[in-house]
Amino acid sequence: MYQVPTANRLLLSISTSARARLAPHFERLVLERGQVIYEPETPIAYAYFPETALISVVALTREGAEVEVSMTGREGVFGAELTLGTDSIPMRAMCQGRG
Repeated sequence: MYQVPTANRLLLSISTSARARLAPHFERLVLERGQVIYEPETPIAYAYFPETALISVVALTREGAEVEVSMTGREGVFGAELTLGTDSIPMRAMCQGRG
């Protein structure tokens, strides 16, 4: 059986057969440090399973300052809201570490 290579710990926690079934939906890409993935209230179209990148979710204050509220690395997923029927978040998601 084809094994989907990954360094993402969440994907590694599921069975090889489950990863193989999901494989046609995966696309590997490189995120650059500072790259904005989503702006507040814009539709989330994809889930990201970082392997080496760090994805930061920041809230914007009324004054325009950014406050980091979460960070996702190779242990998780960004975009899990899609599984809950939500297609946007009121925060910005951006890459804090290239990968």
